Amino acid sequence: TLASKTTVAKFAGLIVERLELEMVEKQPGIPPAILFNADQRVIGTSPYPCPWIEFKQRFAFNPQRRALAEKFEAWVGSLVTIVAPEFIWIGGSYASDKPDPNDLDAVLFYRYRQPFADPQSHAAFLNTHRALLPPAAVKRDYGLDCACVALSMPVERLIAISAEWTMILSGNPDGSRRAFYCIPVASMLDGAAT
Repeated sequence: TLASKTTVAKFAGLIVERLELEMVEKQPGIPPAILFNADQRVIGTSPYPCPWIEFKQRFAFNPQRRALAEKFEAWVGSLVTIVAPEFIWIGGSYASDKPDPNDLDAVLFYRYRQPFADPQSHAAFLNTHRALLPPAAVKRDYGLDCACVALSMPVERLIAISAEWTMILSGNPDGSRRAFYCIPVASMLDGAAT
């Protein structure tokens, strides 16, 4: 419905909107999951908007991390040919100072480039591109823990999935929360990511 599409557009816009926040950091360069002002009022939360070049400069600081970033760029570059990616949430150990993360944890939010006439044509599209969209294929072919979320799904489902991924990407093994980041895909495609 039009109301659902408007809500999804507003939701996506709020996520991608850049926040100008004073960071209170536990680790140099890494904001906490929730920012408070002097009165203990929340002034910011994950995901923190960040252009790809800044994220890459901050977190691809050794050969292992650079290799993961390059695999990630290759995967996103392949996806651009079939869907219209809008933004990516990146979290987990890659978005920390851990020197040797095993993978890069991310969720890519996208729009379809064309409408589907019926459920069968949608299923055929997903089957044709099964090497790029399902998490198991991305793990197998790129060594990344990445998922894709279509922004065209019902708003209630989109909110539930986003809440689930917020918990996954911001969780520490000890139960505490950590920051994660929102990368506008346009910042990866404009040539600034090289």
